Amino acid sequence: MEINKSYDLRKMILILTVLLHSFLSSSQNYLPSCNCSVNAGKDIEICEPGGTVQLNGAVTGDFVSYHWLGAPELSDTSKLNPTATVVQNTTFTLATKCRSTTFLPIINANFSSGNVGFSTGYIYDAVPGTFGPGKITVTNSPVSFNSVFSNCGDHTTGSGNMLLIDGSTVPGTDVWCQSINLSANTSYAFEFWFTTVFPPSPPQLQVTLNGSPIGTISLSATTCIWQKVSYCFTTTSSGPYSLCINEFSGVAFGNDFALDDFSLVELCTYEDKVNVIIEPKKTTNVDAEICQGQSYTLANQSFVNEGSYDIPLKTWKGCDSIVTLNLKVIDVIASIEPPSMLGCSSSSITLSGYSSSFGPGYSYLWKSKDGKILSDPTLWDVMINKPGTYELIVSYKDGLITCSK
Repeated sequence: MEINKSYDLRKMILILTVLLHSFLSSSQNYLPSCNCSVNAGKDIEICEPGGTVQLNGAVTGDFVSYHWLGAPELSDTSKLNPTATVVQNTTFTLATKCRSTTFLPIINANFSSGNVGFSTGYIYDAVPGTFGPGKITVTNSPVSFNSVFSNCGDHTTGSGNMLLIDGSTVPGTDVWCQSINLSANTSYAFEFWFTTVFPPSPPQLQVTLNGSPIGTISLSATTCIWQKVSYCFTTTSSGPYSLCINEFSGVAFGNDFALDDFSLVELCTYEDKVNVIIEPKKTTNVDAEICQGQSYTLANQSFVNEGSYDIPLKTWKGCDSIVTLNLKVIDVIASIEPPSMLGCSSSSITLSGYSSSFGPGYSYLWKSKDGKILSDPTLWDVMINKPGTYELIVSYKDGLITCSK
């Protein structure tokens, strides 16, 4: 059987190309795994013209930092529950940075390998008894290098190594530096533990990234209390970055401390938004009519006189609203003019309601039980030819109310 080696080689190259492309694609879409969440709180509604409200943010999980973004209206952007003064609808964003499961290697992070993996501007001195300002050493016993130092254990196990420092009299001298390759446009947290070993003049530390400060810390005078510090930064390009720690007070007496357990972890950034909504005052016009002698009720208030009334109310959102009531009182007038006398020369006369109310919506009805009406009784004047009692009923009707008199 003849084997086509050229075909098999091309097939192998194709498979490797597909696998390489798949790997590169997955690397480009890589996102670190983080276990945390951020909640900016429920939307808040307040009444016009605005005012001060309290936000209620929450962050859970392994977070490094949180803050409200670009919000000059807030009392303190570093607190989860600041107050906000708003005069218009405003959206606030709460952001948090959380530790991922992706740690970048720090060489000799706990100094178990001794004086290796980092650079320094200090003098390394491994001989007990000659320790002084501007010197460092890796040790598990600070007191063996200076009898006035507290006998602190390291942070990792309590019996391992730490980096012991007697602060330099030259402010800003680098204590520890290491160059690490980082990805572009990625957030990281640089973290380490520190403690004072001699109380006078506690150290003032500064952390720099490629020579630019990213944070400072003032150590406590209390000795042998290990504390952790985290400094976040975001890269703009890929490549080697120099992380350094320096002491910038330059004090000779005191200024003695130890460092341990360095770490560099990739961060996830999460954001959540909350809206503060200003509910405007509601203005409503109500046009109403009543008959004279009646009353109109609105918001548990009764009105009997014609006029315009402004009535403050609460809307369903609890804000003030104004209802303007334009009340019209219909006063129906029924009036019969003094009639002429029936007689021999006047067998019929006219009864007139000329002085009664008239206009659109008005109607008329003449009635008599013992007289006789000769003409249309729905007009405002009628012809009669018999003595008797005559009644004129004037009514008003416009689709809303009916008044009669």
